[in-house]
Amino acid sequence: MFSYCSPIIGIVSISGQSSFDVPSGMSLRSELSLRNLRFASENGFLHERTDGQVPSIIFGRDEKGRHGNFHPAAYQRICSNREWSRRLEKVHPASKRARVRADWQWKELDCANSSDALLMNIFCHPEVMRSTQIQAMLGIGLDVTPEFGFKPRTPLRAGRRDNTEVDMKVDNLLIEAKLTESDFYETVTDVNS
Repeated sequence: MFSYCSPIIGIVSISGQSSFDVPSGMSLRSELSLRNLRFASENGFLHERTDGQVPSIIFGRDEKGRHGNFHPAAYQRICSNREWSRRLEKVHPASKRARVRADWQWKELDCANSSDALLMNIFCHPEVMRSTQIQAMLGIGLDVTPEFGFKPRTPLRAGRRDNTEVDMKVDNLLIEAKLTESDFYETVTDVNS
């Protein structure tokens, strides 16, 4: 049995690792898809696969109100916050091309490879923003609320403004997350810099 410590949910045990071998040399995107397919199947989560060479796993909200792409406590908070829950409605770009069920339209945050969903899973969890360790690590104040899909409206020439969307703003910190992009490099920006 393998276990690791998560700052959000404490000690997590993962059993059966030997029965689920990930082939060596597999890309991160392929490994995530394989692991998410197994997770969805074993837990009975509503899910489908996208088409393509490396299919993504798309989770949906099931009849019990569960959503396999979100930690239950984070998902409950997301659904109860009007600003956050609006992010759940953004349609997945592949939903029009996909052969999906008539009663379920894929949403962008349903995708297991969604960096927005990753950030929301972490920062919408009730324990994270209350953690003084997280606050100190990020250099943010007390009682701040993350804002997802923030548009900084950076000034351009001729009085115009940039319309780029940043994944998350928390206090004076802008965060852009890239889960599986191979050509992305890490950057942290302070709004006051």
